[in-house]
Amino acid sequence: MVLRENFTKEEIQLVKVEAPVQELTEIVLPKVELNAAKEPVTLQPMGGQSGVTVNEEYATVLVYAGPDGDLTMHSNGVFTVTWDPTALKLTSYKSFADYYSFNVSEGSVTFGFVSMEGIYNISTAAYLYFDVLTTDAESVTVTYTEVDDKHVNVEETIAIEYPHTNTEVKDAKDATCTEDGYTGDTYCTDCGMLIAEGEVIPANGHGETEVKDAKDATCTEDGYTGDTYCTECGEKVAAGEVIPAHGHNYESVVTKPTVDAEGYTTHTCTDCGDSYVDSYTPKVDPENPKTVENARNILAASLLVMSAAAAAICVGSRKKKF
Repeated sequence: MVLRENFTKEEIQLVKVEAPVQELTEIVLPKVELNAAKEPVTLQPMGGQSGVTVNEEYATVLVYAGPDGDLTMHSNGVFTVTWDPTALKLTSYKSFADYYSFNVSEGSVTFGFVSMEGIYNISTAAYLYFDVLTTDAESVTVTYTEVDDKHVNVEETIAIEYPHTNTEVKDAKDATCTEDGYTGDTYCTDCGMLIAEGEVIPANGHGETEVKDAKDATCTEDGYTGDTYCTECGEKVAAGEVIPAHGHNYESVVTKPTVDAEGYTTHTCTDCGDSYVDSYTPKVDPENPKTVENARNILAASLLVMSAAAAAICVGSRKKKF
């Protein structure tokens, strides 16, 4: 493996994997368990092979053996990983290469490895474990400077997308009888990102109804069937109709004349109580038998007229029926 000129042998310090440092093993394993327990999201980088697994507390950077996309076997390589040290804090690292070295500084680590049997470029050459201090870091950069004893300069930017734990729903709207509703869009309250779009809720349609402003017709005034309204939204669903006035239904009562008072006929409506008086007859003169007789005749004639009128009404009704 060819090393860059600015590296010393002391900095490289190749270490046998068969005898890993116990302290690193103890630190690394809890990181893996915590990440798995919190179901982190694994994101692929832009144009490269490496990736990031991240949750609210921890981040793991997986760096592949090489930047190329085919199944190339690499026996050695050197790459540098850089990050925002105010957002991410490196806590541990490991590799499964036969020999490897990590050179750590603030915000970066340079890694060199040698593999006797070779590592496919799509296999992980190094694992870097971080504590997440803030969610301000948007990416981690991997720069390959040496692959299989050849100097290269390939840079990969691995985007970091943190899980959106705190969310809220905006623009939700209930469906009405005539208008569609909306379940609302889900946004992250930490970064403001739109997480999921809502769905349309179909209009309910009018359900139960009630009739308002209904009015019965009277003898002299029109009535109204009433307007129909939806009890859910209050919208008028249907207009009512006018009910024509049905007129008076009079019954007549004849009052005989007396010595002290005239006779008369009283007509009273059986529906509304309206009444009027007509067909007046003179008082009875006790000294004039003819007056008495006339009064009787007038009464009889009135009764006859009333009977004839009633009969005519009955006949007319029958004719209408048949």
